[in-house]
Amino acid sequence: RRQRQMCIRDSDNRALSIKLSGLKSDDIELITLYVFDGLTHGEIAERYGCSEQNIQKKFQRIKKFLS
Repeated sequence: RRQRQMCIRDSDNRALSIKLSGLKSDDIELITLYVFDGLTHGEIAERYGCSEQNIQKKFQRIKKFLS
């Protein structure tokens, strides 16, 4: 998993890399679970022991930060 997180941070797109470097490691972990592991928001919520709505809010915050 660590290698996949580094792959996200080492994107070839410089602007994206700069934005990604500003994310917390927990946010990178969420992206990793969603993109590389293919987990749904509900599955991620189960793994973290929180509500799906909570995970959706976290992804909204991440998307807003990256835009």
